[in-house]
Amino acid sequence: MHKIQEKLQEYLWKYSARKLIEETWIWCGTIYSIKEWHKNKKYTKQTLDTLYEFFSLSVDDFYKDNIKVYSWYEDALGVLFKTRRERLGLSKNEVAKQIKWTERHLTRIETGDSSYRINSYYLKELLKLYQFTQDEANQIMSYVLALSDIINMSKNENVLD
Repeated sequence: MHKIQEKLQEYLWKYSARKLIEETWIWCGTIYSIKEWHKNKKYTKQTLDTLYEFFSLSVDDFYKDNIKVYSWYEDALGVLFKTRRERLGLSKNEVAKQIKWTERHLTRIETGDSSYRINSYYLKELLKLYQFTQDEANQIMSYVLALSDIINMSKNENVLD
């Protein structure tokens, strides 16, 4: 058993999953997935960093073996959206309400977690709300579609987990 799993087990025994969720804002399913170590599951850097910091742990083999690896291509879209949102003076909550989405989805996009899975409806709504020009919007739409295709091809080749 890895140190993070031991810490999770101790914490859950002593307190509760609800308390850990309140402290870390990490979803219950993720907490139990790490605790039980679903071997084919990977976790975002943000999730692992939050838990490792919460339990005052150093990066170990579990962290290195189970972190989702994102490239700068995926992060670039998130950085672009976050920068544009902040430049316009919009909070995540305001954006989420305006396009009838959740803050969590927006956070995942801005951190590069799922930028390639943006539903085209929400992508178009973000592009309008963030006041991208038509040329910029077309480039972003092409980028997202191409990235999605590349990721799907990679998964078929078992390159990405």
